[in-house]
Amino acid sequence: MQVDVHDRQKLEAWNEEFHHKINLRLYTGNDEKSGYFESFCRQVNEIIPNILFTHEEGGGDQVPAITLGKSWRYRALPVGSELDPFLELLAMQAVGVPPLPQSIREAVAQVDCPANLTIYVAPACPFCPEVVRQLQTVPMANDRIHLDIVDATLFPDLAQRSNVRSVPTVILDDEFRWSGSIVLQELIDALVHRDPARLTTQELLSIIKDGNADQLARMMLQRGVMFTGFPQLLQHPNWSERLGALVVLEQIAEQDIQLAHSACTPLLHYLQTAEDPVKGDLIYALGLAACDEARAYLEDLLSVEESAENREILQETLAKLGR
Repeated sequence: MQVDVHDRQKLEAWNEEFHHKINLRLYTGNDEKSGYFESFCRQVNEIIPNILFTHEEGGGDQVPAITLGKSWRYRALPVGSELDPFLELLAMQAVGVPPLPQSIREAVAQVDCPANLTIYVAPACPFCPEVVRQLQTVPMANDRIHLDIVDATLFPDLAQRSNVRSVPTVILDDEFRWSGSIVLQELIDALVHRDPARLTTQELLSIIKDGNADQLARMMLQRGVMFTGFPQLLQHPNWSERLGALVVLEQIAEQDIQLAHSACTPLLHYLQTAEDPVKGDLIYALGLAACDEARAYLEDLLSVEESAENREILQETLAKLGR
């Protein structure tokens, strides 16, 4: 695709005014749409050399996207009317201060768990750029908030999956949605007052992967609730993710053993079908959470377990449970 003359003029004007280096990432797959993104990014870099793209190629199922830091992702080509808010976002990165009222900045700063905002737009939509403008400033006030801008016409499968019937549509954590123009204060209220106990397993995982296991433990301890999606992380197939979840469980157990104990039922359920190496970690987690009700099952398992490593973990866990 070619950047048209009007967009080229806007890019050239931006280049004249701003001279900061801005690093973006381009993710592409093997499809035709990825070619559109590659062409757009190449032309932007030619016009604005200080906008640098790091290109990462994925497999055939990679949805092409342009990302800015951890908080902004464009699964849309910011051309035409969508180019203006995109360039404004880049300019805000140079300035570093979100143009938000003080009251909204203070409210957004209170958000203590990840939030995913998705805006579905379309090139011919006259109202979409203003909604993008309103929301793209929010992650600057709190980096736990992630904004995804999706072209519903370029990616109709994503729009259909989210049951989007019109644009603009804004979705918060797959739970709240707004269509048409939005009242920013109303959206911020929903953002601040949502129940973190309803965060999905994937959202909880993102907290751990961002290095915030301590924060996740504190969130559950402060509310006295084991988040529904958390125990599933303890059977994650990847060791690093399971380790992060075990760290969270250990911190909870040190301060509130009853809260840790509320993970026992799902842990015991997962153990019954688990295979190595997840199996050993689940046994260890049962000990951390003081799951006395699992003792009989663990004793039976010890009598038939062939793995020397798992036998050792079983013995240590049974000793902790007061065999």
